This record gives sequence, structure tokens and C-alpha cells, in this order.
Amino acid sequence: MCSDLRAICIELIKEANLNGCRKEIASKDCGLCIKTIERWEKNLIDLRNGPKTIPANKLSEFERQKIIKIATSEKYRDKSPWEIVPMLADSEGIFIGSESSFYRVLKKEKLLAHRGKSKGRTMDRPAPLIAKGPNEIWSWDITYMKGPIRGQFYYLYL
Repeated sequence: MCSDLRAICIELIKEANLNGCRKEIASKDCGLCIKTIERWEKNLIDLRNGPKTIPANKLSEFERQKIIKIATSEKYRDKSPWEIVPMLADSEGIFIGSESSFYRVLKKEKLLAHRGKSKGRTMDRPAPLIAKGPNEIWSWDITYMKGPIRGQFYYLYL
């Protein structure tokens, strides 16, 4: 939560407290714990630090662009990363990144959906069955029933 929203929450809780409401109840109404509010009152600025170093094996921008270019190429546009990486290794003998790296890059670029020129496949829900009279909709089920002997079962068709 950004510091502006924190300040607004603290102000609202202080105002409710001045009007006779307990801090704990006011903080619960905001969806927060009383300890969180107390911590925010001490220091409004978020003191958490992000990662200090860049991983050594992070993909470079050139590699990211190469992944995007390969995934959108004519040969691979209808394939998933689980198919692209082994095909690249087998046919062309190159390795740019793992399947998960391909997925991560394509997800960030919003390319995980249909990448081909044709329209993507649409999934239509089956029409619901509506009975307007008797004997219009039939259903059946098969279940196991225990027999008199251990390990013996009968099929019950309904």
C-alpha cells in the first residue's frame, strides 16, 4: 500500500478514535490489523528494500528480443515454449533459454495467447438442458456396489 493511502487510513482511524470509536474496531473496519496501524503511525515510509543486486544469469535485452522474435516467427508461432525449446535444440542446435524463461518473457510481453495470423479458437459452452415436460431429459450413471464377498463388486446402472 502506498504511503498516501496509509496516511488516509491513519487519518480516518484517528478521526474515528476522536469520535469515540476504539482504534482496534476502526482498523478492522478498514480491513487492517491494529498492529499494522501502530507500525504505520511510527513510520509512514515503507522501509523494505528491494533486491540489491541483479542476478548474474538474468536474460539480457538482446536475448529477450531474440526469444520474442523466435516465438512470433512463422515456424514457431503456433507452438508452446515446451515445444519451441526442444525443437531449437534439435534442429538448429541453439539454446537461448529454458522453457520457463520463454514463458516468463512471453507472459510479460502478453504473447502467451494465440500468436498466429488466423483467429484463435473460441470455446463455446454447451447449451443447458431444460425440461419442459416429463421424459424429455434422460441421464444415466454407473456405480460400484459391494458384493457379499470381499473384493467382489456389482455395477449398478442408473
